Formats: sequence, C-alpha cells, structure tokens
Amino acid sequence: MTIEKIANKYWKEGHPEEIYSNTEMDEMRRKECLCVNCDRKNDKIPYSSCPVAKKIYDICVKHDMAMAITKCGATDEKGDLLYKPFYPVLLERQIASEQNQ
Repeated sequence: MTIEKIANKYWKEGHPEEIYSNTEMDEMRRKECLCVNCDRKNDKIPYSSCPVAKKIYDICVKHDMAMAITKCGATDEKGDLLYKPFYPVLLERQIASEQNQ
C-alpha cells in the first residue's frame, strides 16, 4: 500500500492544498467501485435516487474524501436492489445473473 501526500486537485477555499492518498487504490476505485459504476451517479443531483449513496457522496464532498464501495446492498421500499450498472458489460452480467436465478 502506498500512501502519498499529493496536491488536492479538488481544492477549494478552507480545504487543504495537499492531501494523503492511497495512490495504488485510485485506479481500482475508478474501475471497481460500485458507486462509480452505478448509473445513479448521473442523476441531475448525483445519487439523489439512492439515499445510501447520496449520504456517502455528501460526506465525500464535504470532507474531500474518496471511498471505494465494493458491495452494494442498498434497496428501495419494495426490497429491490438500487444498484444500476452504468457500463454495458456490467449490465449484461447483471441481466445474466438475474436470469439464472
């Protein structure tokens, strides 16, 4: 694991100009994080249609954090999973998985 002090590319007034980052995880987070790959991030207000992801997103924005969500069990009031695959390959896998159930 590599923790490095790097420039805060999302810097804004009142936040640090440099932050600590696990640079080895950055690429994995972009590829593997369920919330990054969930189509709900494309809501007019990001993740507004998923209350769990919205809370995580708001915390990340407020504190200049990035989280890798590796499992999603968020459900709606009917008990249906809220995860909506963004990438076609992931969508195809989800459809195939649902058909095999």
